[in-house]
Amino acid sequence: MPVKSPQFEINIRKNDNALSEAYGKYYPKAVEKQTISLRGLCNHMAEHNSIYGRDIIQGVLMKMSGCIVELLSQGNPVKIDGLGTFVPTVESEKSGISKADLIAGKWNPQTYVKAIHIRFRPENTTDDKITSRSFKSLCALTTIGVEEKVDLTPDEQDKQKKEFIKRVTPLDSWIAEQVNAGGGSQSGSTGNGSTDSGNSGSQNSGSGSQNSGSGNQNSGSEQQQNTLEKPTISGVTPFTDSTEVTMSGPEDADIRYTTDGSTPTAQSTLYEGGFTLSDTTTVKAIAIKNGESSQVSTKLFSKSSGDEPGGSDH
Repeated sequence: MPVKSPQFEINIRKNDNALSEAYGKYYPKAVEKQTISLRGLCNHMAEHNSIYGRDIIQGVLMKMSGCIVELLSQGNPVKIDGLGTFVPTVESEKSGISKADLIAGKWNPQTYVKAIHIRFRPENTTDDKITSRSFKSLCALTTIGVEEKVDLTPDEQDKQKKEFIKRVTPLDSWIAEQVNAGGGSQSGSTGNGSTDSGNSGSQNSGSGSQNSGSGNQNSGSEQQQNTLEKPTISGVTPFTDSTEVTMSGPEDADIRYTTDGSTPTAQSTLYEGGFTLSDTTTVKAIAIKNGESSQVSTKLFSKSSGDEPGGSDH
């Protein structure tokens, strides 16, 4: 797959969730740039020594996108060689339906089918293997800086009323700040010219110890409230050969999951689309949004040759 200027920018972000095993650790986060529109994609394609202009390319792509949706709505996966496959999947009600109710004729797809999702599976063939770690080889990684969530309302206990801003500090400048501050997690310095700092520098430095104190006081109540909805894990179980696993969660939340039975953390695998299981596996997942983690969702996928009742989510 030809790649031009494959520079992939990342920020380093701190895990601020006191309930997470990775609390206080730093981990990479992709820097999301401008979303490319269809017109922008067509212009980009036309500039790659194409004999076709933008208008022709755009017309073909618009026709292709409409046909893909039509085929998916008929239950046909659509494979684009070198890129991946679009597949339709079903999200069902967690309660499911019992064998007895099925036999009694109580099955109604409008009731038990919650949603039909369009998922994308990256290409995983020998010639065009762009999944996961293989895709990393196409990207030139560069670190922009450290992204911090600054609490503008440290004394506010109501989560709905709290206000935060994000500040990105170049890595070298951030390290220098930490050294000058004696290694503390909050420096309060605004000398780096960050656009988000405003007049909050002294406010942050003055409230650093207050935040850590209130964090200890609130950890118990946050654990009890745990307002973030946990993700839904979907897939057929038991299965005979293989099963497709999909997940859904709160809007704009990351889903992290494990398949080895361990409890997922912010460092666990990021859910980016459906994946296939071919052996008995326990899948666990959490949703993470604005530093808050949900409770753990667990689903056992059992490989079996018989027609047994499905597994359960919890």
